[in-house]
Amino acid sequence: MNRKEAIFFVLLALQNLAFNFAHPVTPSLIINLHLNPSIFGIAFAAMALTSFLFSQLWGVLSSYKNDCLIFMLGCLGYACSQYFFLISTSEMSIIGARLLGGIFIAAINVSSLNYLVRISSIENRGRNITFFATITLVCTSFGYLFGGFIGDFGIQYAFLSQIITLITCGLLFYFFCDKKQSQPLNHKNFINKSNPFLFIKNRNTLTKILLFSMFLAFATTIAQTTYEQSFNYYMKDFFNFPPSLNGIVKAGVGLVSLLSISVICLWIQRKNIIKKSLSPIFLLCSFLLFLSIQFKKIDLFIIFSLVFSSVNALYLPLIEDLVTSEKSTINTLGLYNSMKSLGWIFGGLLAGLLYAISNTLPFIIACLIFILCAILCIAKFKPSSSK
Repeated sequence: MNRKEAIFFVLLALQNLAFNFAHPVTPSLIINLHLNPSIFGIAFAAMALTSFLFSQLWGVLSSYKNDCLIFMLGCLGYACSQYFFLISTSEMSIIGARLLGGIFIAAINVSSLNYLVRISSIENRGRNITFFATITLVCTSFGYLFGGFIGDFGIQYAFLSQIITLITCGLLFYFFCDKKQSQPLNHKNFINKSNPFLFIKNRNTLTKILLFSMFLAFATTIAQTTYEQSFNYYMKDFFNFPPSLNGIVKAGVGLVSLLSISVICLWIQRKNIIKKSLSPIFLLCSFLLFLSIQFKKIDLFIIFSLVFSSVNALYLPLIEDLVTSEKSTINTLGLYNSMKSLGWIFGGLLAGLLYAISNTLPFIIACLIFILCAILCIAKFKPSSSK
């Protein structure tokens, strides 16, 4: 790993830690304000909506302009949106804060992945994408841990810690990461390429594998978001976990995910059996998730949730490997983030609305989506199929 990559991964870790400081206290914030339980999913969907609408725009800008500047703007903007979230007192103000946050989350996500691809050699790109997914996953979990313990002292402290860390991370990224020379961008082309629905118009330029990979990114993000948003609220609502215990569980998820990716995912990539591995991974995800919600005792619920997480961590870097290995005439990484953002929208809405009906219904729907993905992978990647 060279110096550029090392600095990037350190700052990526810091950014992903900060991203999640407020998550363990969000259920407490909603409950303390006596808001409808569905707001946790609706607010997340609002954030995902603007992330989707602006992903292509940030993707084009980071391809032509200074991606370090865009990352910094994303961190500063998201810090501001989280301050508005902190001082919100109604459902509409929370939704407004999340709508603003989604704009800048898109800037961070797209510019960071664009930057990594730019500084990575072709030989190391697959490895670095796996590191990217691993650091994101693990630091997300430990962000929950730190945020949970901070949140035990007060909800506001978790938010303020997040805001300060994001500002620091954005500034460090801009001043210490490798800047590129900006390229001229035609304003008419910029407007056309920034269209979030550009993938519909240009779908014929995508390879079949890339189209299918984008669908997998969309579908699995729905399942993942439906599960994660419900899981976070479920631990507070059903088991009455304090923020710190919520964070401890998510840290455990990070550890088992790290082990799973480090051993199993890298082995799958080295053996070049990504397509063969996806369907059994999805089937196992569905089975383990369904099994975990059958237990109403805290210890058994946590144990099987951790086992599920170890398998659930595998498919994301594999799908990203498929996406980045395919050639396309459009902004592939912006499109990929758009598909994930669409998945966040539907997943957040499903989590909130279904949870209001039954606290286990979101988990069951996630199971069914994983089964659907497994079936489609079996059909798509059967030995006789071609690229």
